[in-house]
Amino acid sequence: MPTHTEHERPVIVSLLLVFGGIAALVLFIVLFVRWSNAKRAASWDAVAYAEDEDEATRAKRHASVTEALTAIRSADDAFSFVLFEDFLYALYAETHTARATGDLDRLTPYLSNVTRAKLGELPANGIDGVVIGGMRVESIATMGDTISLVVVFTTNLAEKDLVGKPAAVYMEERWVLSRSASARSRSPDRARVIGCPSCGAPLDKMVMQKCGYCGVTAAAGEIDWFVDDLEVIHREPRGPMLTGTTEEVGTDAPTIVAPDARRQMDALNARDPGFTWASFVSKVGVVFDAFHVSWSAQDLTGIRPYLSDNLYELQKYWVQAYQRQGLHNRTENPTIVTVHLARITHDRFFDAVTVRVFASCIDYTTDEKGVVVGGDRKKTREYTEYWTFIRGVGKTGAPRVDGACPGCGASIAGINMAGQCTHCNAKVTSGEFDWVLSRIEQDEVYEAAA
Repeated sequence: MPTHTEHERPVIVSLLLVFGGIAALVLFIVLFVRWSNAKRAASWDAVAYAEDEDEATRAKRHASVTEALTAIRSADDAFSFVLFEDFLYALYAETHTARATGDLDRLTPYLSNVTRAKLGELPANGIDGVVIGGMRVESIATMGDTISLVVVFTTNLAEKDLVGKPAAVYMEERWVLSRSASARSRSPDRARVIGCPSCGAPLDKMVMQKCGYCGVTAAAGEIDWFVDDLEVIHREPRGPMLTGTTEEVGTDAPTIVAPDARRQMDALNARDPGFTWASFVSKVGVVFDAFHVSWSAQDLTGIRPYLSDNLYELQKYWVQAYQRQGLHNRTENPTIVTVHLARITHDRFFDAVTVRVFASCIDYTTDEKGVVVGGDRKKTREYTEYWTFIRGVGKTGAPRVDGACPGCGASIAGINMAGQCTHCNAKVTSGEFDWVLSRIEQDEVYEAAA
């Protein structure tokens, strides 16, 4: 539905000057209501309907994103948001890498012609790295047998300029994806594989969307998620802003608690009698302490065993960003004040527990000369964040807080930066053996079920 733009508003004001008194007021109200309704109908959080649509063709709007994800899971018990997030991270990185090499047509099984054309308009001088700072599901709707989903990415790309020099780029993008509601989700071993949507074979086996390995033609959205369109919301050639002092936003706001949080906690306790809230909070404390020690040392070795691969890559990016700019961010006297339960989700492969961590610390940034260029080394900063931990459903028992590998019991000092234990070769950061931290979200961006 079309909407009125900012430059059209003076037309409404001029009408008030032509028509006097009540008539002008009535006309203004009518036009304003129509403009407001148009704005609301066109928002990304809703689905606009044509007046002549019948009930059978109208999209089903869900009360919340969590409700919509639950609806997907009820029809597809293999759907896991944890794995879906991994898939989107992998597809995003693959897409922009292909853009930089002029090889977007290789991703035809996943990207529409419109999407590839828009990406092709962006500079393509080479990309050395893609770091996803945030990914947010903005809306989900069901139209007949098709699920439509809108996702917003916030990313930092290590691109190259026209002469081949490194250039940091900040990006915000909105992706519109769809998939047949009858399609089945990927298995965990294929979550990050951007290959044939049917069998996972390399994309170079695809000819005109038909896989030369399994013989299946990957029609748009019939087998896997397909990007119908995208919008570059913001693109700016800049590195991260690491100096200055940023005020906390939302710290005093009440904790956003999913309506079924208590029921889901009871269900988790029933599945795993060894799980207790007290032991989980202890695990949060262990990760919190290790995080601050590693961050202040600009060495993530100590926190690596507790972070998922995606979150580790994000933290590594920020550490390197500070180092490249000759800066050092330090936190002193980190303390957890309290921990609130926010949400628990359960699917075929993972349990996920989101908590709000209330904490305080002294937080400041210095340059190469030791001069404070951000924060305050004398003032304690109070803050809150939402942390999400995941664990494979096959694992039970109290969270490990003893500094041992959850796979073999050896010291976690033996877990390398790939997240594997050098003693038993277990990939401990996958969540298969114990709880790992997979997301950290600030108050102002966190969205839970409502």
